[in-house]
Amino acid sequence: MGLYERDYYQDSDELNPIRPWDGRSVVSTLIVINVAVFLANFIFGGGTSDPVNKPLWLQPIDLFQPLHWYKFLTNGFAHSRDVMHILFNMLSLYLLGKVVESKYGRGEFLRFYLFTIVICSLGWALRNYWTLPADQLDNRYLIGASGGVTAITMLFVFNFPNTTLMAFGVLPIKSWVYGLFIVAMNVMGTAKFEVVEATGNTVQTAYDVHLIGAACAAIYFYGGLSFAAIGKMWSKLGGLAKSKPKLKIHEPNQTENVIPPSMQAEADRVLDKLHREGQDSLTAKERKTLEEYSRAVRKLRKQ
Repeated sequence: MGLYERDYYQDSDELNPIRPWDGRSVVSTLIVINVAVFLANFIFGGGTSDPVNKPLWLQPIDLFQPLHWYKFLTNGFAHSRDVMHILFNMLSLYLLGKVVESKYGRGEFLRFYLFTIVICSLGWALRNYWTLPADQLDNRYLIGASGGVTAITMLFVFNFPNTTLMAFGVLPIKSWVYGLFIVAMNVMGTAKFEVVEATGNTVQTAYDVHLIGAACAAIYFYGGLSFAAIGKMWSKLGGLAKSKPKLKIHEPNQTENVIPPSMQAEADRVLDKLHREGQDSLTAKERKTLEEYSRAVRKLRKQ
């Protein structure tokens, strides 16, 4: 299905020619990485001992192997040797992904794309682990960018439902119709998404991966979510935690809380003399006693 993107982001029927290649865009970077891995696999890979795809593909048993958790992301950058597999994915990503990237920004687009691949991979691994016999878990492998690409495609559909797309380059259809077509085809089990099996020679379609990608797009769009906003909120919370003053609790002992009885008695005597006879009647020692008593009282009040 040939699709044309446009320069404007309102709901309209107008389509402009495809814009030239932009090497600075996230979409272009993702395409280059996927094509590079595909070419390396096409030249050097193949079979169950595939030296290129095997370190990247995901198996259900990787759920319990922390050292392999990186594969929940890397499998989305590997494709089978079927040229149509990567061609359809990258063409859809280029034609529709560039519009989505322009709307959400490079950083937000990349976070959504990578996050969706991980969620799709996690959903696939959990479903296989729960539904397959234990002796078949080693025979399942997941590769392909279709989960992330489907999410981007549906995000385009949700944002621009009335945009006219060209099916097969000649048949104009509304974007929302294309979205329904994608969901329906996956529900019916005719969408294309490869799962390499143990033989390395047969593939199956993981329809659930497409549907999880579409669900991620729906939740993100209709939930009004934003990874950038979540990141800022998290940073603010972290800043508040760091700026909170550290309070030191002082627990004075008994000697700090109480003026010694001898000092109190002597101070009372001197104060009584001061009241009766005046300040000139005090000796140097009695003046020093009052000073020490005064400091002790001030210290006690501060505690």
